[in-house]
Amino acid sequence: MIPYIEIPPFKIGPLVIQPFGFLVCVAIILGGFLFHWRARQVGLAREHVRNIFRICAFLGIFGSHVIHLVVYHPQTLARDPWSLLRFWDGMSSLGGFFSAFLFVSLYVRWKKIDFLPYADAAVYAFVPLWMVARMGCAVVHDHPGRLTRFPLAVRFPDGPRHDLGLYEVFLSLLWIPLVLWLGRKKQIDDPPGGTILSVMSIAYAVPRFFLDFLRATDLPGHDVRYFGFTFAQYGCLLMIAAGGWFLWKQRRSAGVPDPA
Repeated sequence: MIPYIEIPPFKIGPLVIQPFGFLVCVAIILGGFLFHWRARQVGLAREHVRNIFRICAFLGIFGSHVIHLVVYHPQTLARDPWSLLRFWDGMSSLGGFFSAFLFVSLYVRWKKIDFLPYADAAVYAFVPLWMVARMGCAVVHDHPGRLTRFPLAVRFPDGPRHDLGLYEVFLSLLWIPLVLWLGRKKQIDDPPGGTILSVMSIAYAVPRFFLDFLRATDLPGHDVRYFGFTFAQYGCLLMIAAGGWFLWKQRRSAGVPDPA
C-alpha cells in the first residue's frame, strides 16, 4: 500500500505557500501555456484564446465553488452567505466543467465564432493540467474513499482508504496519450471539430462515475447522495450521453453506416 505522506506548507519570506494551492497555480499556468501553444498549431485567433482561457480560469473556478456549496454543503451557504466568496474553500470538478462550458458557450455566441475548435484546443491542454491539479488533491488527501485492502490504497491515519485524487492522477497517464493521439495531425479540422471534446468527455466520465462509488460515507462532511448517486455521477451520465450523441451525429453526417 501507499504511505500517507503529509507535505507541510513552506515559506518564501513572509508568504506561506500551501502545497495544494501551489500545484493548482502550476496547473493553471501549464494549462494556459498548452492552450495557447495548441491554438497556434491549429490556427485559432489569439484574442479569443486569451479570453476563453480567462473565462475557464476565473469563472470556471468560481462556478465550481458555487456548485460545491449549493450541492454538497447547502447548510454552510445558508449559515454563511459570504462563503460564496471564499472560492478556494471547496470545489466541484464537474461544477467547474459545466460552468466553463456555459460561459464559453455564451462568449462564442456573442463573438459569433465556432465553439468546437476552441473547445478541442482547450481540452487538449486541460488533460495535463488536470493531472497536476489532481496531484494537489493527492498531496492533501482531500478525496478520501472507503476503507479497503486494495494494493493502491493510501494508509490514512484511521486505516487504508481509496484516495480518489490519486486515482485520477493514475488515470491521467492514460488520458494524456489518448488526447495526444487524437490531436496528432495538428489541424483544425482533423479530427473534425468536437472530436477531442467528445471523446475525452466519455473517457473522463466513465471511470469517474464508478470511482464515486468508492467515496467515503463514514466520515464527517461526506458527499450528499441524491437517490443513491452523487451530483458528480449525474454529471458524468450527462457527459457520457452528450459525448456519445455528438460522435454518433458526426458519424451520421460523414455518411458512415451504422454496424448491422
